[in-house]
Amino acid sequence: MEFSQTNGNQSEWVSNVLLVVKDAKGVQLLSHQVDGPFILLDLKSGKYSSESTYGTQKLLTNFYVTNGQHKKININWK
Repeated sequence: MEFSQTNGNQSEWVSNVLLVVKDAKGVQLLSHQVDGPFILLDLKSGKYSSESTYGTQKLLTNFYVTNGQHKKININWK
């Protein structure tokens, strides 16, 4: 996952994002303050949701993971 914010016509990396990841049943798997603009996760196949908080803004994202495949998820505040 990578975290950015749109500023005018440009996107810039952001850090200090609170990331919460839950599985399809709503069980919290991760709650972590991400210090950089990205985090690598090793998740099993399945459906997940994330809540990313930057400052006072929260973004909810649903995503799927398939075994053996890498997936890049960009979380962008506008």
